[in-house]
Formats: sequence, structure tokens, C-alpha cells
Amino acid sequence: MSYSKKNLFKSLAVFIFTLAVSALVIWFVFLDLLESNKDKYEDNRRKLLEAEQKADLKNELKAEFEKVSDEADEITGAFLSQNDTLAFIEGIEALATATQAEYQVKVAQEVRDPDTGNVLSVNFNVALTGNFGGLVQFLRGIKEDLPYLTQITSISVERSDPDVLETAVTIKVFMK
Repeated sequence: MSYSKKNLFKSLAVFIFTLAVSALVIWFVFLDLLESNKDKYEDNRRKLLEAEQKADLKNELKAEFEKVSDEADEITGAFLSQNDTLAFIEGIEALATATQAEYQVKVAQEVRDPDTGNVLSVNFNVALTGNFGGLVQFLRGIKEDLPYLTQITSISVERSDPDVLETAVTIKVFMK
């Protein structure tokens, strides 16, 4: 082999070796970058999944809050405000009139919170004179027709004639 072919062969071998080493160095650096990007990608993917789960939970909580809020309004509406006391008495009178009974409504007692002095409930005494069907209709109307939280605390019934009942009803209505 001649000297120039030897040099050419050496140069070619050095070039191929350098190229191979360079390729390996570039490969390892590139592989390290790929691994680093892969880890970042997986981390971002995990964060995205957590954000989606939080968004779903937020939507569920918002829907639940709206449902509870609607129910709270309904519950609050079941309590009589002091401004609506007259309307409540008129409602009782309308029920009594519908039964064609003679009636008398009196405020018997206000129950107050001992700490705040706020009115918790008001007891009404209602005297009815009429027949049994009218009494049942009146009691059903209190529970079903009046939109307030009420409790019938006592009922006293006496028969004055074969078809006439004298009834005393105490109704507790709960206040806001």
C-alpha cells in the first residue's frame, strides 16, 4: 500500500471514528433532552388531568350549591315574617269561611328567644263552630293551603248539637 493510500485510509478511519463518536455524543445529548421533555410532558399531562378533575368538582359543587340555595329559599319561605302576620290571619279566616263555620281568631302568645328577644313562634287560638266535615277541611287547609311551617298544638272539640261542633284549635306558626 502506498503512503497516500495509507494516509487516506487513516484519514477515512479517523473521520468515521470521529463521526461515530460525534453521533454517539449527539445521540446521548439528544436522548437526554428527549427524556427531559418526556418527563415535562408527563408532568404537564398530570397537571392537566388534575385541573380537569378540579374543574369537574367545581361544577359539581356549583350545581350542589345552587340546589341547596334553592332549597334554602324554600325553607326560608316556610317561616312567617312579622310583616306577613296579617296575611296569615286572613288565610286562617279564609279557611274558616270556606268551611261555612263561625270563627274567632286571637293571638294567644309570642314565644321569644331569651338571648336575642327575637320572636320564634306565635300561637293563635281559633274557635270554630260548625260541622265535622268543616273542621276536617279547616285542619287540612292549615297544613296544605297555608305556605308556612305550622304546628297544631292542641284541639278541643265539644258537641253542642247533634250536627254542631264547638272546636278550639291552637296553631303555632314559626317565625323568621
